[in-house]
Amino acid sequence: MNITEIFKQANNKLITFDELYETVECLKKEMSKNSVIANLSSFENFDPLASFSHKFPNDFMSLTEIMKVKCCFEDFLAPYLPIEEEQPFEEPGEPITVALDGCPETSINISPPFFTVQFQLSVIATGEVTGTWISSDENLATVDETGYVTTIELGTVTISFIPDQETIGNLDCEITLV
Repeated sequence: MNITEIFKQANNKLITFDELYETVECLKKEMSKNSVIANLSSFENFDPLASFSHKFPNDFMSLTEIMKVKCCFEDFLAPYLPIEEEQPFEEPGEPITVALDGCPETSINISPPFFTVQFQLSVIATGEVTGTWISSDENLATVDETGYVTTIELGTVTISFIPDQETIGNLDCEITLV
């Protein structure tokens, strides 16, 4: 359980002193399950709400008061929690540029005597690019995992390459079959 998550819900609504007290007690129970915290006898007597003892059970806590309680928890627990190692900063590499090769610039004639036409689409990239080929309508044309297209019926279909890398957009080839 994350301290920030516990208090996030308090930030999103008005919370009474009693509700915050229940949240703190619940958090203390969860933290006591942690083997490191369980060995701390002082944790049982830890009361981050002590400075708010003047509050009545139904008094609403201000955001400032709630954040004080959150900080109190974090300060108390800091020496006992594992230190997260900072990940080294990596300079971003050159962006990968991609293009689609083999997309017909004009319509493809599949009327008799042609019926079916097959051709290869490929991705040209400045780096390694993986992804999936798809057809917008497999009744008109299909595409296999290598970009090999087989036309079937008359119409307009889009063959797309969807890269696995989120920083690269889809590559589309619109084909009109006449």
